[in-house]
Formats: sequence, structure tokens, C-alpha cells
Amino acid sequence: MYLHFFDELVALHNIYATSKIEIAMEWIKKENPKKAILIGDTTHDFDVSKAMSVDCILVASGHQNNERLMACGVPVFESIVELLKNEFFENLLTS
Repeated sequence: MYLHFFDELVALHNIYATSKIEIAMEWIKKENPKKAILIGDTTHDFDVSKAMSVDCILVASGHQNNERLMACGVPVFESIVELLKNEFFENLLTS
């Protein structure tokens, strides 16, 4: 329904010792995108976005609560649907 917002989704396919930062940096190097946004649900995802030098949006319907995510200082939404329906997201994509 909302996949038209994305050119590519990159995610971990397992829970074993693979570094998100390593995967993200390999992707950035390979794709060299003009614009990338990391959407995550943990403070570690925020750390990954900083390593990549890309914008970050966090969603509090995952592993960590809203209060903890808000401490990162980036936009936090209650759900991915709330994010995708929000004017902020469309503006971020077109800026």
C-alpha cells in the first residue's frame, strides 16, 4: 500500500552477529544514493543513521518505547502507518 514511497528496503535477514552499521555502510558505498532515510525502532538504528550520515525517523511500535526513542532527538512516530500518512514524511521525501 505504501511501498511506492521506497526505492529499496534494506534489513537484517537474521538475528545473528551481523552488524547493522556494516550492512548500512556497504549499501551506502554500493548504491551512493542522492537521498536516504533510515526508519528504525531502536536507538541503535539511530546510531546506524549517524554512521551513514542520513536522516533518521524512529517508530515506537517496535523494540523500544517512545520516551527512549525521543531522547535521540529525531522524529518519532507511534506506528509506521502513522509515519507514512503524515505530511512530514512526504515533505522529507520531496525536500
